[in-house]
Amino acid sequence: MTSTPPRLLGAVLCGGDSTRMGVCKSTLPHPSGQSFLVHAARRLAAICDEVVLSGRTTQTTDYACIDDARPKTGPVAGVAACIAEAQRRDCDACMFTPVDMPDLQPSDLRRLYTAWLASPTKIVCACEAATLKLQPLTAVIPVALRHSLEQLAESKDRSLYRWINAQPHTTVTFTTSTLRNVNTPADRRT
Repeated sequence: MTSTPPRLLGAVLCGGDSTRMGVCKSTLPHPSGQSFLVHAARRLAAICDEVVLSGRTTQTTDYACIDDARPKTGPVAGVAACIAEAQRRDCDACMFTPVDMPDLQPSDLRRLYTAWLASPTKIVCACEAATLKLQPLTAVIPVALRHSLEQLAESKDRSLYRWINAQPHTTVTFTTSTLRNVNTPADRRT
């Protein structure tokens, strides 16, 4: 008898206002010739069973958009909504990646996935090699943590970073360049 492989929902975090960039980061052209959003969704699709978008984008796609229950309160509400969606879709966990990390590749996400398969009850989070700082928006979070995440989203302290540090988790180390964030026009040129 073969066991069913765990199911993983992929979620592109694209709910921010992009105020520092001045335009919706989802629509920025990626060096691959796609938009940042399409690049992010395709890298998740290479690993995950299904892909959704967390938040709204001005770009038209075929991906389902999962609205934040509490917009403009940071990413944790979107993360909690995606975990709930993952549970509705009978997934075991949700893999998150921000839309504004253009250098992250499917092979990088495969490393997160492999680490999660080894410890499926733990959060698996990207960690920057130079600083050993967690990158909480590049992570795999089990659906079993839904209630805890929903409580965090309703609290005054909605720090996903502190929440992950307080949970059983493991990390996968990446170079600083792999985890590079593009938040301003100047960031695109580096």
